[in-house]
Amino acid sequence: MRYENQKLEGLILDLDNDEIIGCHLVDCRIVLGDKRLPIFSDNCSQGCNFEFSNSALVTIQVLRRMLKIPLLQDLVLMELGLLPHQEPTLH
Repeated sequence: MRYENQKLEGLILDLDNDEIIGCHLVDCRIVLGDKRLPIFSDNCSQGCNFEFSNSALVTIQVLRRMLKIPLLQDLVLMELGLLPHQEPTLH
């Protein structure tokens, strides 16, 4: 189902099937699995729970482990947009 510019309250939203754009989410359960890249943008949430399942959960677990490895930590943070992208330098 596609939700756009709405207030959604107390729903279970499955990002494998639902498209959510420009919505205000209140006390919702938002589930991300593995079927496709979610269509989820320009939303705000209040009191919502985000859940990851299937391959999305595996990806989160791998990223958490990578963050504990100093040589991979910056790479993960750059890919997530949390650090500016830097070109490698040769010494």
